[in-house]
Amino acid sequence: MKRDDYADIPPSDFEIRSMFEGDDALGVILKGHLYVEHFVSLVLSRVPALKADAAFRLSFAQKIDPAVEAGIIPADEKRTFVLINQIRNRFAHQPRSYFSEDDADAIWKALSPRMIDSFAIAGRPGPEYFDLPLDLFKCCIIVMCSILASELPSRR
Repeated sequence: MKRDDYADIPPSDFEIRSMFEGDDALGVILKGHLYVEHFVSLVLSRVPALKADAAFRLSFAQKIDPAVEAGIIPADEKRTFVLINQIRNRFAHQPRSYFSEDDADAIWKALSPRMIDSFAIAGRPGPEYFDLPLDLFKCCIIVMCSILASELPSRR
């Protein structure tokens, strides 16, 4: 088995939800970002103008604009992807980072109407419906992965 044998397989709903159990903020932020990035790479790899392996070699920040240009990420959702990446970078490079109410508020304000609708369907129609700021981040990751997964062809 090679290192990248599973690179073209998206994470399952179970994997996405279970990755948050028992993790501290660092684990949640890094794992959440990792799964969103993987989905973006998978969807981008199906764009004819990009070579499949090129999508996996780009940094997350380098993937956002091509994904918007290809219509994978709607323009009104770009800010959310940028913000998730900025938060991830802060956690990856600053040892005392924490996820604050300000971070949760910034994410909420960056969400598109489609994303807010997904939150509402999950019973979370506003930021005040989360016990902890990090719970909003978790829900955002689940929504982002769900939206991106819908762009992939069915595995049936």
